[in-house]
Parts: sequence; C-alpha cells; structure tokens
Amino acid sequence: MPAHKERNLNVELLRLFACLLVVAHHLIVGTGLDKQVLLAVAVNDVPIFFSITGCFWFTGDKTWGRTVLDHLKRVILPCLITLCLLHAFQDYFSGSTLLPTAVCLPDFGGILQGLLQLDFEKWQPFSDHLWYICSFTELLIWWPIVRLVIQKGEKKLIPTLLWVTFAALVLQDIATLLPTGWRPWWPKAYTSFSLYIFFMLIGYEMYQRREQLRGAKTAWLGAGLFLVLTALRVLLSVLAWRLGVTSYFSGTVTSLQMPILISLWMIFLAIPVGNRAGRVIRFFSSSSYLIFLVHMAVMHKLDAMGLLDRLHTALNGLGTLGGGIYLLAATLLVFLLSWLITLPFKALGGWIRGLRTKSAA
Repeated sequence: MPAHKERNLNVELLRLFACLLVVAHHLIVGTGLDKQVLLAVAVNDVPIFFSITGCFWFTGDKTWGRTVLDHLKRVILPCLITLCLLHAFQDYFSGSTLLPTAVCLPDFGGILQGLLQLDFEKWQPFSDHLWYICSFTELLIWWPIVRLVIQKGEKKLIPTLLWVTFAALVLQDIATLLPTGWRPWWPKAYTSFSLYIFFMLIGYEMYQRREQLRGAKTAWLGAGLFLVLTALRVLLSVLAWRLGVTSYFSGTVTSLQMPILISLWMIFLAIPVGNRAGRVIRFFSSSSYLIFLVHMAVMHKLDAMGLLDRLHTALNGLGTLGGGIYLLAATLLVFLLSWLITLPFKALGGWIRGLRTKSAA
C-alpha cells in the first residue's frame, strides 16, 4: 500500500496550514494593531507542528532507541545538510545577485556546537528559525516518561497537568504585578517546564478522538472557540503593547495557546476532504519540513533583491487591506519558491530509498 494512503488527510491539511503560518509569521511587518492581530494567529504555527508529532510519537511499538534514530535520520540529518548548504551559500542568500558567484566552506564546528548546545543563535540569521529543532530534540528526554503514562492508562494525569500549567502561567502574570521582593519564585520555576510537551499531548489526545470530532457542529464550535480565544489573546497583547511592558500578561497569553490549539484541531478534523483536494494536500504537505528548513533563506534572498520591499510599497497605499494582500502574496511566493528548491532533494531521497529497496531485495 502506498505510504500516502496511510496518512490522515485532515492532519496533513493541518500540517500544510502550519507550514503556511510559519512562512507568514516571518513576513509580518509593521508595529501597530494590525501586526498584533496577525501575530496572534501566526504564532500557532510551531505549536501545531509539535501537536502533529504527538499524534504518532506515543503510539505503536517503537522503542526509545528507535525513536531517537528516526529523529536523527528524519529531523537532524536534513537540518544539518541544510545548515551546511546555507553556510556554503551565505553570501548568495544575503546578496542581490541572481546566481551564486562564490561558495564558502561551511563552519562545521559552529554548526555542531550550536546543535550540541541547543543554541540556535550560533547559526546565521537566515537559519535562526531552526530553534524548533533544538526544542524538538529536548523532548526526546521526556518521551519514555510520557509513553509510560499513556501505556499505563493514567490518561487523567494529562489534562490535570494541562490545567495546572495553565494556572501556573496565569499566576506568573499576577506575580509580575507585585513588588520585586514579594514575587513568589514557584510559578516561574514551574513554567520553566517545556510547554511543547503539552502541545504534543494535545495532538495525541485530539487524534485519538478524531472519529468523535467529525461533523459540522464540531467545526463551528471550534471556529467560535478559536475566534473568542484569539480575540482575548489580541486584547491582552495590545494592552501590554500600549503599556510598553511586554512582560505583562505574557504567561496568560502563552497559556491561551493550549485551548487555541485544541480549537484548531476541532476545526481541521471536522473538515471533509475530497479526493481532488486530498491529492493537492498530499502533494504539498509531504514537503512541509523541507520548506520549513529553507524558507528563511528564500525570504532573505527576495528581501536582498528588493522584491519584497517593492511589493510592500506597491500595496502600502491600500492601508490594512493592502497589508493583508501583501502578506498573502508574499507568503505564497516564498512558499512556492521554497517548494521548488526542495524538489531536487526529494528526488535524491527517493533515488536513495530506491537503491536501499533493491539492495534489501
């Protein structure tokens, strides 16, 4: 059976949506209310990716060692290859020439040092979005513990942890309003625990309930929940922005990510996907990780050539509408160019897999 037939098309649609959000997130410009509204939607990008990983990470019979090996092969190795290529052509991506004129020797030591220290700031500007890889790697430490909780049937522990984390984040905000000497240490200490593990657990729980969540009622309920929670996030973000103190409400805004993520899963699991739409979704979603890896380099190249600035200037006179059209057009342009760049690498990967299949036979 072809591998793509085993994929859930609703999950693949959500993956494709997250990939577009990632690109849009890095293209948002401005400083006013419009930016706060757009950011409130775009920041769902990486949490969605983590939650999709959670769909499949804790099921099946894979051992922790096998999970680590798969992570190295499917996540870390493409990341390292991409980083080496970006370093080799860094002058090209930051310059305005159409074709590369020089190749630099990659800083292998710096790349490995950044990965081993989980420090994405050691990488060049058009690959600093790869902090995602570092956080993903950290979650491998928690994999055996979460897997054990799920296999032992202690599923009530998961929503309990989610609610406790939500409350701790809100308490962290309350603590910032108190005088320095009276601020309790424990809310901040507790919330230093990575939220990404909870995003993965949300994906796992929602995927397990996918059959129960089909239907128009679920989609409308999810859409209503998403709009209300996003409006609250925008309100708190704008209030903190007006006050000029970004630390206010940061914990509460972060905690809202969990129910917002649930609402997005409700929407996308309930969407009926036909055969034609399914083919398009499979076609692009299979390249989503590679697009994620290279899109910042493409964006920097277009920016260095002045194309994004000219597009933004041409639409700037239309106000808010122009800003929205610019973001949509620039997102699709960067997405499609990034997808084109991934085609040779996908073909190479398919050729290598074909050789391995022949040698195994």
